[in-house]
Amino acid sequence: MSITKRLRVVFVALVLSFVVGRPERADGGEDAIFVEYDVSEGCPDTSAFLEEIRARTPRAHFVSDAKGARVFSVSIHRQERETIGRLSTRRRGENGAPRELTGKNCDEVA
Repeated sequence: MSITKRLRVVFVALVLSFVVGRPERADGGEDAIFVEYDVSEGCPDTSAFLEEIRARTPRAHFVSDAKGARVFSVSIHRQERETIGRLSTRRRGENGAPRELTGKNCDEVA
């Protein structure tokens, strides 16, 4: 597997660790997930990123409104000679531990 593919798998795995690593709701339902996606030109668009996650877990229930949802904030930007991807979560004013991944370009990080 190429380094690009491995880094992409790692970043998506970080998102999945937040999605499937959380306890199930008491009512058996899925938590709503809202994604804030801010990336440099040339990176996969929001739809492609969400499809990567959906392909790996049926538990991901994405919504178009952040109200009441767990919010995933994803940013991928070029800085000097590397591209930095950041992932953080928040829900009801509580912030999760941020994660960071670096690579040569957006394809390696997204």
